[in-house]
Amino acid sequence: MEMINLTRPIAWNSTNITLIRENVSAYDSNGRWIDGPEDETPIAASVQPLKPNELKDLPENRHSEEWVKIYTSTEIKGVSVNNQSQPDRIKSKDKIYEVHTVTNWDDAGGYYKATAVRVGQ
Repeated sequence: MEMINLTRPIAWNSTNITLIRENVSAYDSNGRWIDGPEDETPIAASVQPLKPNELKDLPENRHSEEWVKIYTSTEIKGVSVNNQSQPDRIKSKDKIYEVHTVTNWDDAGGYYKATAVRVGQ
């Protein structure tokens, strides 16, 4: 069965936001940790608050935080233990959100769906 490409409907409901990605960090020659520089890239995405029934999937101690879901055709990266990279951050309406989970629907629908939590509440 052929999947429907949802890139266009997502674009219709999108606004311009900023994707903030930290480049590779490393230790310097003196053994000090140096954070990699950040790249800020404008992307189109639909940012929506999580519904009450979606909050149940979060850890109980995180329910009171401001969570959003993000739909975009741009690849975004969440928390990863395997490659030890920092998650992407999203700036939308002067608020910064840290991406936690990402579902890759690029092959099946032409988009990525992510959940993110507001930073500095």
